[in-house]
Amino acid sequence: MAAILKTFHQRAQQSGNDQLTKHFMQIPFLFPAWIEKAILRKRQARFVVRRGATPVIGTDPSDFRDLVNAIRLSSLLSYSQLIDICGTDELGAENRFRAAYNFLSIRNGTRIQLHHNVKDEFDSIPSIDRLYGSANWLEREAYDMVGIFFEGSRDLRRILTDYGFRGHPMRKDFPLVGYLELRYDITKRRLVYEPVSLAQEYRFYDFASSWEQIVAL
Repeated sequence: MAAILKTFHQRAQQSGNDQLTKHFMQIPFLFPAWIEKAILRKRQARFVVRRGATPVIGTDPSDFRDLVNAIRLSSLLSYSQLIDICGTDELGAENRFRAAYNFLSIRNGTRIQLHHNVKDEFDSIPSIDRLYGSANWLEREAYDMVGIFFEGSRDLRRILTDYGFRGHPMRKDFPLVGYLELRYDITKRRLVYEPVSLAQEYRFYDFASSWEQIVAL
């Protein structure tokens, strides 16, 4: 906690906006067991959620819904809008996947980010689709593209790829050509899935400038 507050004070001296900094400092003060890291930049703050911490104020910090619901209902914070959920894949890291939640407070005109780390594809994040109406489509997108599973979601179907799509295209280990290709079969009169077959071999291009090949006269 002391390191987090020190970071905030350093940012406050650089930005010169003490009132805005005090607003963001309420989050680590109100939820000390939840916050592991905090970064303040202009009118935005980013918080990394600690996992497996000890309970505080009668709630379980391992349940992500409690923290999100707290910043939503707090009269001081009032982050009433969920703008986006971004899923990332950090292949080779201890916590491979990360979900970044972007919240907006219309009352205070501020934004914050909550980062929730996921160890692997068998780990999950509690769904917040019952707290924010926009969360369902955003969680479906993160699941479809990266493969992050949201526990308790009311409708966790694919949203950008087809129903028969294999894998998650935004993962670092996903092949560039994919696994299946889609084409229209005239005899069957419908679209069919087939294993990817390259019509030609890989080409090797020479990116050297053609002007360099001209011999000076």
